Amino acid sequence: EDVTKVNKFKDYEFTAAICVIVKDVEAYFLEWIDYHLVVLNFQNIYMYDNSDGFDLKGWYENSRNHDVYRRVTIIHKPGGRNSLTAPKKINYNFQQEVVEECVQ
Repeated sequence: EDVTKVNKFKDYEFTAAICVIVKDVEAYFLEWIDYHLVVLNFQNIYMYDNSDGFDLKGWYENSRNHDVYRRVTIIHKPGGRNSLTAPKKINYNFQQEVVEECVQ
């Protein structure tokens, strides 16, 4: 079967990407990105910033011209009832919502 007929990402030039939800990531943020983009050779990373104040906005805006870091897309998805610290059922719903957005 022709993969391009069923692959909705056929127009993109990557073969592997990561989609993650993050919050309070300052401690190992750059090391994590470097490891996944440079060492493991993922082409793109899609990060959903779960902080209320969009903690990664400044980094994202300042990294668009960087050879490696421009391959990271940050999407602000603030907490509230759907935060990473919410009860399991709500947290699962939030994770499911992010997964559905990421694979669209």
